Amino acid sequence: MLAGGSESVPLDLQVTDVSVLTTVQSSKGKRLTASPARALPAFVQTFATLDASVATSTVDITLVFKSETARSSGQAFSVSGSIESANVQGGSASLREVYPSVVGAASTVDWVLRLSAPAAAEALISEFPEWFGWRAYGGLLVQANAEIVGFDGAPGATLSMAIQGAAPSFALENDGETVFVDNNTQQAFGKLLLVKSHDGGIGITVLNSVKPGDHIETLFGPKEGNTVLQLTEARNTLRAFFAEQLSDTLADTLTEAKSGPFLEVKGVRLIGLVESPMAAPVRFALPVNAQHVAVVHAEVLLSEEEQRVEQLLLQTPPSDVASAVSALGRFTQAKLQLASESADPDVRARAVQLLTDLSAE
Repeated sequence: MLAGGSESVPLDLQVTDVSVLTTVQSSKGKRLTASPARALPAFVQTFATLDASVATSTVDITLVFKSETARSSGQAFSVSGSIESANVQGGSASLREVYPSVVGAASTVDWVLRLSAPAAAEALISEFPEWFGWRAYGGLLVQANAEIVGFDGAPGATLSMAIQGAAPSFALENDGETVFVDNNTQQAFGKLLLVKSHDGGIGITVLNSVKPGDHIETLFGPKEGNTVLQLTEARNTLRAFFAEQLSDTLADTLTEAKSGPFLEVKGVRLIGLVESPMAAPVRFALPVNAQHVAVVHAEVLLSEEEQRVEQLLLQTPPSDVASAVSALGRFTQAKLQLASESADPDVRARAVQLLTDLSAE
C-alpha cells in the first residue's frame, strides 16, 4: 500500500483520464467560443466565465478509478493532487467546472479525491447523462467534499477548463452534401468520424488515414429511416470507433457518456482519437498507474444554421438567456458571438445584449 494522507492507497489503483478538446468554428473557419450550455448537477462547482467576446477552446477531463483491493475490502481512501492549469497545452487556461470542489481558482489548486467502493445507486447523477454514463466503467465512487443528502458520490472526478489561444483542430466547409475537411493539426488520425445530426436523423461518415495537412472531399453520411434505429446504429458506430483503440469497457463507457454531445446534439462535428494527451493538468502527490485517452471534438456551424440564428434574432429574438439557449442549443455562446459581427445592426445589437446577459450569469 502507498501512503495517501493519513490513509493507505491500494497498490493496484488504476487511474484513467479522458480529455476531450472541443473547438467551435463558423462555416468560414472563424474560431468561436466552445463553451457549452448544458445542465449541471448541483454538486459540480462552477467558476466565472471568461469574456464572452473572446474565442476559447474547452478541455473537459474525467478521471475514473479502479482497484479490486478497494472494491473487495470496501475501504475508503483519499488521494491528493493538484490542478495545474499552466500545464494545459495550447494557451492560457482557467477553471470552468470541477468536481469534487476545490478552494480558490488560482493557476494551481489542491485537489483531494476521496474514493470508495460504489453503492447500489447514485440517485442524483442519473438525471445527467454526461455524468451518469461514466458508471459503465464500473470504477470507484468519488465522494463529494461536503455531504449532499441522497448522494453517495459520482463515478468520476471531473474538471473543465477554458483555453485562450488554442488553435482550431480542423477546417470544414460544405457545398450541399459535399464536405471538404482540412486537418490543420499536427496529428495523424487512423480514423475520424464526421457526424451530422438534425431532426431527420444522424448520419456518420468514416474518414480513414487522415494525415496532417490532408484536404479531403467527402459526403455527409445517410440520414434516412427510423430516427430511433438511426441513433442505435450511430451509437454502435461510435462504440466500434472507440473499441479499435481502447478496451471494451472504456469503449462502452465513452459511448454512454458522449452519445449526447457527439451524436444527439443537432449540428456537424468531427470526432477523433489522438495518441498524446492534449492536457495534463492533474498532478498526484503519489505515483499512480495511469492511462491517458485524448479525444478531439471539432464543432462546425453550417451556413444554414448561421442564417437561422440571424433570422431568429431579427424576427423573434429571445427575451432572455434561457430562451436563447432553448432556441440556439448547446453552443449558444458561439452562435451569438458570430451574430454579434453581423452586417445587420439589429442582429448585432441583440446578440451583444444576450452575450452580456450570458456573461453576467
